[in-house]
Amino acid sequence: MSCSWVETNVASPTLSNRARSAALLAVLFFFHGIVFDELRACYLPALKKKPELSGRVTVQFTISSAGKVVDSVLQSSRLQDARVEKCVVKAFRGWEFPKPPGGDSVVVTHEFNFEAGWSGERHLGR
Repeated sequence: MSCSWVETNVASPTLSNRARSAALLAVLFFFHGIVFDELRACYLPALKKKPELSGRVTVQFTISSAGKVVDSVLQSSRLQDARVEKCVVKAFRGWEFPKPPGGDSVVVTHEFNFEAGWSGERHLGR
């Protein structure tokens, strides 16, 4: 299964570009393994039923000033599997990240690419 980082956008009204980059790096590296493990758990059961299942899912989530994900929504999807999409969006809720620089909440929009035939170990350091 492939679940790769395709594109990410971090938005905050008061963060400089440097601070946004720092927040993005924290998101991408601090929880890299957890993200793939949880998203794999959403995708693999559906993949077993539909081996051709693949597509991109874009999720927008808000990291509070305390570092907790307080909201997550599906922005778009080409996966065409409502159960997986719902699971992916729900997976973000309750996650905790490092506190964003500047003390503000940060909105992250991230696109994930799900493809059959790849397990993700090289991206998880396994």
